[in-house]
Amino acid sequence: MLKRGLRRMRRVLFCVLSLICAAAVGVTALPMTAVAASSAIVAADTDLRAGPGNDTVLLGELPQGTQVTVLENGASGWSRVQLPSGKTGYCRADCLVTSALSQYATAVANTYVNVRQGPGTEYAITSALETGAQVDVVDNTNALWARVRLSDGTYGYCNKSALTITPEDPPASSGTETLITTTQAAIRVGAGSYYAAVAFVGVGRELTVLYDGDEAWVQVRLDDGTTGYISKAFVTTKDDTIDTSDADIILPLGKTIYIEGEKNWSSSNPAIASVTGQLPTSSSQQDLVDAPGGFITGVATGKVMVTSSAGTRIVAVVEGEAIRSAYTTPNCAYQGGEVSLIAITDQTRTAVKFEVTVGGEVKTVNASSPVADGNTYVWTGKITLNSAGTFDVKAYSQKSGVWSTCPNGSTSIYVAASSDLTTTVAAQRRISDKGLEFIGTCEGKRNYTYADIFAGNVPTVGYGKLITNGEQYYNNMTDRECMAQFVQTVNNGSYTQTVNQFLVGNHIKFNQQQFDALVSFSYNVGTGWTNSSGVRTKLLGAYAPSSSGTLTAIVTADALNVRDTYSTAGNIIGLVYEGTQVVILDGGQKYGSGWYHVQYGGITGYCSAEYLSLQAGSSGQRDLAYISRNELYNEMTQWHKAGGSCLLALYVRRLDELEIFFDNEYNREWQLSSHNHPSYPLPDCLQSQV
Repeated sequence: MLKRGLRRMRRVLFCVLSLICAAAVGVTALPMTAVAASSAIVAADTDLRAGPGNDTVLLGELPQGTQVTVLENGASGWSRVQLPSGKTGYCRADCLVTSALSQYATAVANTYVNVRQGPGTEYAITSALETGAQVDVVDNTNALWARVRLSDGTYGYCNKSALTITPEDPPASSGTETLITTTQAAIRVGAGSYYAAVAFVGVGRELTVLYDGDEAWVQVRLDDGTTGYISKAFVTTKDDTIDTSDADIILPLGKTIYIEGEKNWSSSNPAIASVTGQLPTSSSQQDLVDAPGGFITGVATGKVMVTSSAGTRIVAVVEGEAIRSAYTTPNCAYQGGEVSLIAITDQTRTAVKFEVTVGGEVKTVNASSPVADGNTYVWTGKITLNSAGTFDVKAYSQKSGVWSTCPNGSTSIYVAASSDLTTTVAAQRRISDKGLEFIGTCEGKRNYTYADIFAGNVPTVGYGKLITNGEQYYNNMTDRECMAQFVQTVNNGSYTQTVNQFLVGNHIKFNQQQFDALVSFSYNVGTGWTNSSGVRTKLLGAYAPSSSGTLTAIVTADALNVRDTYSTAGNIIGLVYEGTQVVILDGGQKYGSGWYHVQYGGITGYCSAEYLSLQAGSSGQRDLAYISRNELYNEMTQWHKAGGSCLLALYVRRLDELEIFFDNEYNREWQLSSHNHPSYPLPDCLQSQV
């Protein structure tokens, strides 16, 4: 089986790549503006140059974490800065973060503005804000980009030049919760791993929560007053019953941590923390193989010494988490329909409640009596929502009269605007229950961790979820826990988000079955196909018939040249700015290495397609209802390899996904002969497997 985790390498090139692309199409530089000197931190390695441009003299390098003073900002994306030594020069403004900016703010869009996946024009467009749209600013530290939370609960980045930002006081609840680190981690100036670190903390460091409005990061304050963001994967709720000050690893009771690259594991007290360096294979629970690392499991509260080939660690096993897992069902609900809120706890918890945020108001839903399931309790609440959108849910459990929660308690409800599953629209979706069931059937479920022999014995659990180095997770799960983990992985991992970003960002209309098929495809092969592949090309080429033969598009660069021919060697005959709408001529035909023939304001010329975003609703709309069945079959069925080998099972899965895409047929076929698909020659590499 192809594995997604082997390809989930996060890009941190948001400074360099945008500069290269801008130079390639002749994005015009704009004047610098003097500002009140402010302190900033370099968020990613970048150049220090003599002027505001990549073609100016290189003065040196600015490593990540360098503190500078900002003297001038330019709309072209360059800032004039001064180093502590007194040396001055210019660097990319989007490589700077200014920690002095307020973290709490709201913003109003001054014009139509794109919402992007990251802080730079090279990141994919996920949606857009119309003029006057209001959003919450959850990270205001970047000099040019604000991280915002939209009204539907999704997150993204907007260029600050298109926003009016109003600082606000911190939420009244800030500072009332304490977290503790479970491993060594960085405190960063923004909510993302590409932001510079302002501090590094060891295991057991107490952190005061300032703001918990993000799905993956929490803003905290250290005891020395330093503030910043830390990934929720590296913290847990504080437990005062065990001294964790000298611990190297803090492990909640019942959880397992995976540590890669070490062997020869032993524990001074297996009754508190057990260890192993072996796993059963994906083909047999009885056949054990050496894992690429070792596993430590919290069995009872206490402290032990765990030894491996890398040395000895002190492991503190603390009280179990308030919530082991949470999810909602149906995964894609409809207005007026009942939604079940599910929380799973250990059996020491005496009550559970859910807080659902609806239109700025928090509604409390009390769970019914629990149902025992293995060594867990399953708690259920019910709610009906009459408006569309994504609604945050937080589950709390009670123990000894005290209510508490943890990162595992965060989930969400998705309510679709329409129950129409067949009409194509350019709007974000979440995978249906039928889509989840199909993926689950393909992947298979194992309640225990096993070594996937098709991916180099990579540790895997549940419905094909990869376990990464340093990850803490629950092993030997119940079926309900496997489902909760599966739902959270599909919804919050890169699969759903990236497919939405690709389709909506490129203004492609699609329906539920097409979305389900592409999420399943991504869950199996990874999301790299959205960047470069034949599948991507075919999806982008699906246009509805156009009587006028014209399209409209929005300029996404700060300033974009219009030339008299489709080449950077052509003469500049005009300039268009970010947010400008242009008409694309010739039915959207691309010329040369990727240029559109455009018209605006009486001028006709050529612009790079890289900086033009086709507008939803324009003539010649991209629409998957008009995609070529034969062409997509030819492209998707090529993805049938795993571990360097061609597998008939993956070829059949591609055919299943194509039947979902085109026919709304979700049945999982197990034999090639069961498919009533177009007659394509079976690849030579698979002939021997038939």
